[in-house]
Amino acid sequence: KSDKVGVNESDPQHPLHITESVANTGLFIESAEAVAVSAADITLYHHRGTTTAGQDSDVLSSINFQGNNDASTPEQIQFAEVEGSIVDASDTTEDGKLDLKVQAAGTLTSMAAITAANITLGARPIIPTLTPASATAAGTAGEVAWDANYIYVCIATNTWKRVAIGTWS
Repeated sequence: KSDKVGVNESDPQHPLHITESVANTGLFIESAEAVAVSAADITLYHHRGTTTAGQDSDVLSSINFQGNNDASTPEQIQFAEVEGSIVDASDTTEDGKLDLKVQAAGTLTSMAAITAANITLGARPIIPTLTPASATAAGTAGEVAWDANYIYVCIATNTWKRVAIGTWS
């Protein structure tokens, strides 16, 4: 319809508008290439026209997760988003950002932002309890574990150190 294509959609609202009514997979992309490299990739490419350079802080593309809330007249709500953006567009030193956002008390909020410099969490992480069996238990440098009495840090392959924890008032 006009410049829009609808699959199972008589009035497409987007350049490609797919309406499906299956319980699981709504879009399936398969590659039969006999190679060990990535295949069936999805590339989201955003640029500022044909000759304009990208700029720091440009949001490149997003994957949005929407559904209806439970209002008496349900409203379409964006419950989560994965957003890619440019941090530094400088030639040869480019940096990007991947931002994972979720609804938090009615506001789409960044809960994990990953850049070349760091990972920023929007809430306290919940790390499951784990007690290494010994100071030489299997581990990778940088792992952190805990139990009711200690915080454990793996400082080198299979080398753990611990510090006691206690209550305070």
